[in-house]
Amino acid sequence: MRSRRAELARQLADLPRRPRVLYWTAGFTSGRTTTTDDIIREAGGVNVAAELGLIGPVEISPEQVIATDPEYILLARWSADERDSRIENHPLLRELPAVREKRCLVIEGRYLSTVSQHVVAGAEQLARQLHPDRFRSADSPPPAATTRAR
Repeated sequence: MRSRRAELARQLADLPRRPRVLYWTAGFTSGRTTTTDDIIREAGGVNVAAELGLIGPVEISPEQVIATDPEYILLARWSADERDSRIENHPLLRELPAVREKRCLVIEGRYLSTVSQHVVAGAEQLARQLHPDRFRSADSPPPAATTRAR
């Protein structure tokens, strides 16, 4: 884990800019002091919830999400069939530029929420989606591991 985290930090060390990312799951987000916050930061992003001063896992209203206008929405995939809870079905959030322009990043939930070796994989997968130019194609995750749009 340490060597993979160090390699990821090396690959992202001189980023000219860090994109703003908001984790969203059915009305909740993750602010500072969360595993998801660590993953977003280690992946070269800025956690919008932390920017708002939110701490821990907290409820976030659709209006707050819209007001923050994140560049990317980070979603956790928990099951194979989640059609009813998809963000593009939400009456307000489907109008966000990040949703309309298919800048929703989907990563398996186990990579975002467990305090285990999986968090490194979560950071690596998110980094590859946020900064694809930093990773050679041979370093890319398997196609089934991540998807951009839901």
